[in-house]
Order: sequence, then structure tokens, then C-alpha cells
Amino acid sequence: KAQSAIERLKQKMKGSSKTAKVEKVKKGNVISSGDSFSGLDKIKFEEYFGKMKTHLNQNWNLPQWLDDANLKAQVQVNIDGRGVVMKRDILTSSGNSVFDNTILAAVDSSSPFPTPPDRLKSSLSRSAIIFNFPN
Repeated sequence: KAQSAIERLKQKMKGSSKTAKVEKVKKGNVISSGDSFSGLDKIKFEEYFGKMKTHLNQNWNLPQWLDDANLKAQVQVNIDGRGVVMKRDILTSSGNSVFDNTILAAVDSSSPFPTPPDRLKSSLSRSAIIFNFPN
């Protein structure tokens, strides 16, 4: 029964992929450059990413007047195997340089991030992690 169900799903997917237009959606708070985690690596990444976000948010000090402005931005962060920030860039600017600079200052203050799990170190050292502000 299970094999039959899998075959039906495969056939259904083949048919829907021909008619459906695939759009590439750019989302924040994901690892970039095409790396995809699955299974245990995905679980480890999501757990580690949660720790990184918590650590980063503890270092982000936003003045009230900027908080009321409802600004949004994305930052791209590259870390090494020890969690040290090697590079950080504003990926999507809020249009307000003060807001953007508070994000970069938070990234700088957060370095080093918690040490990544051994099984993720190689991938994370080759790829960037994107954070949305505010989350």
C-alpha cells in the first residue's frame, strides 16, 4: 500500500510540475547560496539558527523612534567554524541608514556567535545566513 501511494504521489507531482510555473521566492532567515539541509542536518541548522537569532537580538538596541517607524531590513552574515563573523552586509536596506547601522552594530557585537555544530561547520563557512529585522 505504501509503495502504491508513493507511486501515485510521484505521478501526481510529475503532472503538476508540467503545468505549474515555479517561482523562486527569496525569504529571510534562511541559509543562502543554494545549500539545503535535510534530515538531521536540517534539525541541527534550525536549532543553531534559533540560538543565533536569540544571541543577535540580545545585542540589537533599537531606539523607540526607529521602532515606531516600522522599518524592515535584511542582513547577510558569513561566519567561520568558530562562529566568528567574517563578513556582514545589508542585503535589503530599510532606507534609513541609522536603522541599518543598528543592525550592523548588533552583528558586530554578537561576534562570535555560538559555535556551530560540527556537522554544519563546513556548510556554514561557505554560505551566508540571512536575518530579517525585525524578525
